[in-house]
Amino acid sequence: MNFIHGCYSDIGNTRPNNEDSILSYAFEKDGLSVCVGIICDGIGGLANGEFASRKMTAYFMNWIVSLSTTDLSQRDFQSITMEFKEQLHTINGIICKEAALNSIQTGTTVSGVIIVNDDFMTVNVGDSRVYKVVKKSVTQLTSDDVQMQNRNGIERSVLSQCIGYDGNIFISTVIGKVEHNDAFIFCSDGFYKLMKDKEIAKTLFWLNKKKNVSLVCSSLIEKIKSRGERDNISLGIIKCINK
Repeated sequence: MNFIHGCYSDIGNTRPNNEDSILSYAFEKDGLSVCVGIICDGIGGLANGEFASRKMTAYFMNWIVSLSTTDLSQRDFQSITMEFKEQLHTINGIICKEAALNSIQTGTTVSGVIIVNDDFMTVNVGDSRVYKVVKKSVTQLTSDDVQMQNRNGIERSVLSQCIGYDGNIFISTVIGKVEHNDAFIFCSDGFYKLMKDKEIAKTLFWLNKKKNVSLVCSSLIEKIKSRGERDNISLGIIKCINK
């Protein structure tokens, strides 16, 4: 499997501490085609939310680059995805420890997808999302970690867990297969709050038309901003193509 991938992030003008951090990376090594996409959205209600989001993506970039330079001849989808998931627990512990040492409050969502040949796994903590687009159909693969709270008679949703705030996290995963022309979208809540599923499903159309992932991402983000969204907006796309 080959991958067309890219991402784009726009810093909103509210809650400066909820900075998004996003990455996409692909490589081929020892018969394996690997692609990873990750979105982290710093928690705006915490004073140092951007600390956790930056740490998370920096750590994962180091892990991915290290993976791409090691011997993978004896590795497979199961071993790589197990290691991928373990990295989330490891970095969560690191961020929690550093936050305690520096007396700061921090936290971030994380949603991601890793594809190895024609198998994929998604991971999720928080309310960022991963979608899978097949032809004209879009499916949300991740589940939002939110709960409803009543404050002064007003119902609102709040995160039930995030990275970097608590040492104990539950990482939800979905495993499946990919086929030619399937695509994955990973994004922050700033993107999907004002974007309908049928519009997300049209992503492949725009990608086929413009042939530039980053341009498609930035164009969609501008559309969201024109609708009045002031939060940070981050979007990444991975399209899978047979070799």
